[in-house]
Amino acid sequence: MLKNRENVIKGLIPVRTSYWSGRLFRRLQGSHFLQQFLFTKADRILNRSEFLRLSKSGKKIQNNHFIITFSPGRFKRTRLGITVSKRVGKAVTRNRIKRFTREYFRQNRHDFTGNWDIQLIAKKEAAGLCSKDSFYFLENIFKRVKTSWSSENYFSFCSESII
Repeated sequence: MLKNRENVIKGLIPVRTSYWSGRLFRRLQGSHFLQQFLFTKADRILNRSEFLRLSKSGKKIQNNHFIITFSPGRFKRTRLGITVSKRVGKAVTRNRIKRFTREYFRQNRHDFTGNWDIQLIAKKEAAGLCSKDSFYFLENIFKRVKTSWSSENYFSFCSESII
């Protein structure tokens, strides 16, 4: 049993498959191990006014399946807002896209440096993606975002827009 706990902590066994996952989750909840992988309400953009601010003042990057709008954040963390309209598909499809996006962001949040507000808008073409394909396209577009915000021109734009 102890061997399984060590493997869960190392990430070799998924936590949800074990019988005692609830106890382990509560025990590790305060640790740094789980905090880096959580996606709490503080990590989300929830207010309409914040989405409107992003659409007006943010920079846009898109691929065939997603549009990302991003700008410097006002908080001490990178936050994500997900928009999937009804024209993308029915509720099951929209929720699946949101779940894949949250999971990608949750697993790769350590790659995002700085404090950013990111809005991801799913296009109609995203409805037919499986998890592997959606992770590939999300990785593609987030790489383009990271290279875009690391450029010096965008940092000068950001400092002017905040003041």
